[in-house]
Amino acid sequence: MTILTWSSPATGARYPVEWAITTPAGRHTLRALLDAEKPDLVHLHSRRGADTWGGLAAKMAGVPCVLSRRVDNPESRLAVALKYRLYDHVITISEGIRQVLLSEGLAPAKVSCVRSAVDATPYLAPV
Repeated sequence: MTILTWSSPATGARYPVEWAITTPAGRHTLRALLDAEKPDLVHLHSRRGADTWGGLAAKMAGVPCVLSRRVDNPESRLAVALKYRLYDHVITISEGIRQVLLSEGLAPAKVSCVRSAVDATPYLAPV
């Protein structure tokens, strides 16, 4: 079985391409990568566990962390209070998703909407 790896241009270190951060063990792998590479920023996507473990790894490594959220499913106020403190900022793809987070107690200054869209006007002309 061949495992694909990524080699760091800075250090030459090799890391598995498909390391999962949806488990505590994955968090430790990510933490090792962050310690070795010393990135300026970690950008995570909200995904069942990867956001939490990745946020913990970034926090432990002292690296600023931004989360992109693409879903509007609600979370409890307690979950928002605990989980979202891991991120320096949260980016949503719609104002609706931003409003969900605000209604669950996330501070307005901590969340911004950057729409994930394309202006369809040029494509609406008849063919």
